[in-house]
Amino acid sequence: MRNRNLDNAKWILTLLMVLYHIQFAGDEKYYFSFMLIKNFGDCVVPAFAIISGFLFWSTVRTFDDIKGKYRRRVYSLLIPYVLWNLINTLYLNFRGGEWGISLFELNIWNDIIMWNSSPHFWYLFMLMFWTILSPILWLLYRKKGGVIVLFVTTVAYLIYKGDNVLHSRFIYIIHLWSGLLGFYYPDFLDKICYEGKKRKRILCILIFLYLAIYFIYCFDSIGMGLKVWLYGIRGVFLLIVLLNIRFEKIGLLSGFRYSFWIFSVHFWLDSYVGSFVRRFVSNPHLYQLLTWILVVFIGFVSGVIMYKKTPKIFKLLSGR
Repeated sequence: MRNRNLDNAKWILTLLMVLYHIQFAGDEKYYFSFMLIKNFGDCVVPAFAIISGFLFWSTVRTFDDIKGKYRRRVYSLLIPYVLWNLINTLYLNFRGGEWGISLFELNIWNDIIMWNSSPHFWYLFMLMFWTILSPILWLLYRKKGGVIVLFVTTVAYLIYKGDNVLHSRFIYIIHLWSGLLGFYYPDFLDKICYEGKKRKRILCILIFLYLAIYFIYCFDSIGMGLKVWLYGIRGVFLLIVLLNIRFEKIGLLSGFRYSFWIFSVHFWLDSYVGSFVRRFVSNPHLYQLLTWILVVFIGFVSGVIMYKKTPKIFKLLSGR
């Protein structure tokens, strides 16, 4: 049975991701306040990684479960990944060769296998990477080798941090650790869904901490090693908050079926719609708000049209 709290969380995380990918433009005096709003979504990926890792492993108990995951992820990840990369590559070619691509020249490795034409799809690539390795991880988990996995991945991270949050590949480790949690404690997410006054107190505390940590890593003196941990902690706080808030009405009425669609189309829409809005709006905050609303609206409506008119294509592109 689907967990509607998780569906709601993923829907809101998608909306925050749209907000995060809107680039600053306008008077520099608004830069800090613009980034403060933008950074409500800067820990969306760690939260998504926790959900993905946990959900994958919380239902795995036998090797047949792993084989079933392989089959399902062909439809939920591999097919949408290839199709969207192909669509975006052809579109960029048609527009005249952005990202260094000549007209009608297709680079299979960069644009289809990797994610050159769909930069945000590195996340799907990560999910497929861990899916491929899941039989090995299952053998370790089954033999109580979780501690070994934690130790090895921590050492690997300490050796190679990278020069920014994504290059550190800490997201890979967050996904792995949350999967370990899901395997050994499959009902854990249910335990962090609270009720009554306790829920209100926890929400207030976590929202405060979420914002406070942002101000901590605004300082340039914060090193990469600490910064990625802060990102991970904020991702945990964000997920707990979203699991304990009311359902967003549009997402609920639409059955939360358009989250993946909006995720897929939003990256280039943020760029194009933002460029259009800037022609008419000079205030950075109004530009930020209008761009966010328009991108979500266009993404949602285009998804509804595809679902109504060509449901089979929609399902292929949405991994459903």
